[in-house]
Amino acid sequence: MFYRRVQPIVTAALLVVLPACAPRAALTLIQPYRAGGERRLELASEEARFFAEKGLARYMIDLPLPGATTGRHYRIYLCLSDADGDRIIGTPLGESGFEGGFLIETVGGRTKASELSAGIVRVSGAGLGRARTRRGEVRVQCGDGSRIEGHFTAAVDRIVVTRFERASPDAQALMGMRGGERENRE
Repeated sequence: MFYRRVQPIVTAALLVVLPACAPRAALTLIQPYRAGGERRLELASEEARFFAEKGLARYMIDLPLPGATTGRHYRIYLCLSDADGDRIIGTPLGESGFEGGFLIETVGGRTKASELSAGIVRVSGAGLGRARTRRGEVRVQCGDGSRIEGHFTAAVDRIVVTRFERASPDAQALMGMRGGERENRE
């Protein structure tokens, strides 16, 4: 008898708690120029953030080494139009530059950003007005030949995203590009 009264409560609690146990980002980083186990990395993270204003949404995903869910060994930064649907890397955004981003290995010898050169980021949640989260599916390629595939759920965090943008010359350059400046930079 007790079980019948408690079971619906326990089931409801599990449905609320279990989704929170999943990482905010699960991405595969494929680096064909690396050797052995570093060539294909399965990465999961609790740290995926975004901030949207003036028609742009900027996403920042910090990724630790495989097996961990916090820390920052890699960072993915995306600057996309603030809309649902497929965002194609390199698509012009009128006066706001182009849809793009980069990957940085923040630890070790390769701290240089590798700009995204092609691919698609599918975003949902932008059409919900002031939504506190956005979901995305990523299939992109970097200029160094790396590929990133997977999904994320980013929480709104204006402070952390804008602090990174102010400190990062790569983010400033990406946000500041207009029209033909991309071709001149390459």
